Amino acid sequence: MEIASTQELLRDLERQPMRVQLHITELEEAIAWCMDEIHRLAQAGENQRKIQLVAIEYRARLLLERWTKRNLN
Repeated sequence: MEIASTQELLRDLERQPMRVQLHITELEEAIAWCMDEIHRLAQAGENQRKIQLVAIEYRARLLLERWTKRNLN
């Protein structure tokens, strides 16, 4: 995965939340990828990229949470 393509996917899904259902697997993979990379970068001391990944992970989690809550109501 790449930061730019993941950010683009998140932007698209934030604009069109109805499409989240079609991309749940991609969101979950992005979250797992971010978690792995954040852990690796924390050990390497690369803070700038780590901050970007934390933001991506947070946005992806928010999209999933909003979609889940909306479908429960």
